[in-house]
Amino acid sequence: MSRKLGFLIISIKIAFSASYLYATDFYKFGFILIGTFIAALAITSYLFIKLYEDSRVLHKLVSFLLFEISGLMVLYFFPNLGLSSKLAFIFILSLISYLYMLSINVYMVSERQDENIPLLEPSKVMVSISQVVTVFFMSLIVYKSIFFINSGLTDLIFKIFLFSGLFFLLIKTSKWFFFAGRAGEDAKKDSDAASAFGLLEVLLLSQLAWVLTLYPYEDIGRSALLAGFYYVSNNFILSYLNHRVTVRTYIESVVLLGVIFFLIFFL
Repeated sequence: MSRKLGFLIISIKIAFSASYLYATDFYKFGFILIGTFIAALAITSYLFIKLYEDSRVLHKLVSFLLFEISGLMVLYFFPNLGLSSKLAFIFILSLISYLYMLSINVYMVSERQDENIPLLEPSKVMVSISQVVTVFFMSLIVYKSIFFINSGLTDLIFKIFLFSGLFFLLIKTSKWFFFAGRAGEDAKKDSDAASAFGLLEVLLLSQLAWVLTLYPYEDIGRSALLAGFYYVSNNFILSYLNHRVTVRTYIESVVLLGVIFFLIFFL
């Protein structure tokens, strides 16, 4: 089975899983939700192992698995959306999943061949967009969830730990993306710097997630801000590692965050 066919099967499986979840009243049947998630992740992991014939590939696909989990869960918190809106979301989720897997495959081919390939640059854009969407979905789910009904403080503390864990898992397993396209260079010399920046990024995002809970923003606004800061911080790390921090980098960051703040405050 070719990888493109395998990716298509996984995308269709995601669409089917999402459709099944939203056609089922899993407000009452939580075991259906848990069982569907376990089955979806198990099938995805199995197909990836079969496609690459190497179980070690899974650590490079954690970011995609987080995207799949968060994408399957997010509509749970919008039960009043119409059928057409839900179907459109499921279609877009499946399409992004397919493009995301193709992009990760380009990274792996580039890494294995130890050289740049023509599709690497558009793949970088797709991976970056997909990870920002993942942060948005994960943040929205955590903000909208209530884990401890009888204790607001306990619920807040748990959410901060959950944010920290999710950010750490995403950033830790995505570090290898930083070195794609640097064939012929000694990328290992920047590995320690990338790890330090990644830890700092986790701390900053976790603190921001906590601070945003103190302000009367909508959960969508908080999640958009976290996703925007994730993009900006990743952009700075990549620019630094490639020695390309310019005035344009600062301007793009300020404009992006400014647009998000405008949308939150005035719309």
